[in-house]
Amino acid sequence: MSSTKMNIPKPPPLPLPRITYQRPQASSTRNPSSSSSRLVPKESVATWEKVFIDGTGGDTNVHTEDNFYLLAHSSILSAASPVMANLLNQSRGQNGKPYLKISGVPYQPVYMFLRFLYSSCYEEEEMKECVIPLIFLSHIYSVPSLKRVCVEVLDQEGYINKENVVDVLLLARACDAPRICFRCISMVVKDYESISPTEGWKEMIRSDLLLEQEVEAVVEAQEERQERRVKLKEKKMYLELYETLEALVHIYREGCVTIGPRDKALKGGSETVCEFRFCKGVEGALRHFLGCKSRASCPRCKRLWQLFQLHACICDDDSDSCEVPLCRSLMEKMKIRKKEDESTVRLLAEKVITAKNSLGPFSARLFALKKAHNSLCKEVFAPLYTFDVLVYSAAFALCLVVSVPAQDQSGFISIDCGIPSRSTYKDDTTGINYVSDSSFVETGVSKSVSFTAQRQLQTLRSFPEGSRNCYTLTPKQGKGKKYLVRATFMYGNYDGENGSPEFDLYLGGNIWDTVFLTNGSVVVSKEVVYLSQVENIFVCLGNKGKGTPFMSTLELRFLGNDNTTYDSPNGALFFSRRWDFGSLMDSPVRYDEDMYDRVWIPRNFGYCREINTSLPVLFSQTIIVTIFQVW
Repeated sequence: MSSTKMNIPKPPPLPLPRITYQRPQASSTRNPSSSSSRLVPKESVATWEKVFIDGTGGDTNVHTEDNFYLLAHSSILSAASPVMANLLNQSRGQNGKPYLKISGVPYQPVYMFLRFLYSSCYEEEEMKECVIPLIFLSHIYSVPSLKRVCVEVLDQEGYINKENVVDVLLLARACDAPRICFRCISMVVKDYESISPTEGWKEMIRSDLLLEQEVEAVVEAQEERQERRVKLKEKKMYLELYETLEALVHIYREGCVTIGPRDKALKGGSETVCEFRFCKGVEGALRHFLGCKSRASCPRCKRLWQLFQLHACICDDDSDSCEVPLCRSLMEKMKIRKKEDESTVRLLAEKVITAKNSLGPFSARLFALKKAHNSLCKEVFAPLYTFDVLVYSAAFALCLVVSVPAQDQSGFISIDCGIPSRSTYKDDTTGINYVSDSSFVETGVSKSVSFTAQRQLQTLRSFPEGSRNCYTLTPKQGKGKKYLVRATFMYGNYDGENGSPEFDLYLGGNIWDTVFLTNGSVVVSKEVVYLSQVENIFVCLGNKGKGTPFMSTLELRFLGNDNTTYDSPNGALFFSRRWDFGSLMDSPVRYDEDMYDRVWIPRNFGYCREINTSLPVLFSQTIIVTIFQVW
């Protein structure tokens, strides 16, 4: 019986869920081969290639700009392009046969264009060389499948540079390629100073003055946006410095948990949480100052002394009742100091007061929210306080003590699959700490992709054995909480087979999604928001017999204690899209700008005007903000 079962042929594969391109290594010949990109089985490709190359039964002469003629079939051209169908019906040669002249395009691009109409084949290197005339032909003859290929080639890293970016922008506008337009404008915004003197830019001014005005408006908007970011960053630092001064007064006035005036009892026990978030940092500086034997030369002691000077500048207690030591004495000394020495500290004091007053009627509510937040998160942040942040102003560089809590990743599990066992690293861009997957899975083998990629995608774990292999995630927050789970896949031709693996992805015992990789460089990411009912979360890969399952990156993010966020009656929300409208940056936004490490993709519609404000924004259910996500 077992031998009989083994002799039963396997059923044919199911149709692909969507039409896509395979783009393996390039070939130097025009003969059909495995290196050619294809949409159909290779036997059909070979047939259509033969029909095109041999020209058997051809009835149409295609005339190129350099006086070459190509024999083609009017029925095939008409079926592939509605524009060509109209032209062929109107154009006849002397012999009465259909005739087509393609002006302004030489033989090689026309040959590739006609070949694509027949078999959807092309060679990688030839496509890169002829992509400009090909996207032009695909647009004027209405061949959207070829246009998609051309856009993909133009979108590759390194093709568009500062020498040709203006020419590509003009072409993309003429050929209705918004993705390439966005890419070019983003490059101009980033490197406007070096692109504006180029010949392409000068030619654009002569030919399309309106486009120049649009691009310059975007550049100006980006510069204003950068200036606002710098000002907001400075304002944030001055507010933190003001809170540090408040913590200093708090320690000397009423005392805190473990430090305070000698004539007052300390507050509470060791588990009591202080409502001033920078109190711990100030306490550490004071303890260092008291025990330091080289105060005159110690940089840390000097910073604390500067903090006392700054307090003396902004102290509004006119009497001698200020509990902070040396406050009155420093006030008197500063009155007889040189003007230049006084102006430095005075200027900083004015900036701190201005930042604090700019909060206006929102200040009380803002500080109340901060204190409430700190009362919940102090246990996480307390061991991570540092005391070495330098604060600068535009007029001087004065080092001051500011205690800033480090970014919290206690709700993160970030796994880079396939890296050596027990190894860890910190990502240079996001600051996220990634670990090896060796302690989360017991099966599979580590592999590396065949080309350079993002660090998290350089390695993967492949599962050639077993019908289902699982990762086990055990978040510290336990069950009954909501988590964002994200799995990322990049094939990278790690096995040298130029395949298109397809396999199932499971969350617990339920099907999550199907992963389908069209080629080696495509990155597929799957996300779900999941309310965990058990302590362990299982993410599994199911083998469908259509390629070996693998995993590149697996990430879990705790979404906080408020389970009303991302509410769903079914307990899970499957990700569709997440957009950042109005962004002028080409890269996504994620941690630490998003505390939950959600990835926001820039999204713009044509040349819509970006609207922004420097005023405080109150979020409510009736306000549409500049971010958008669909689940």
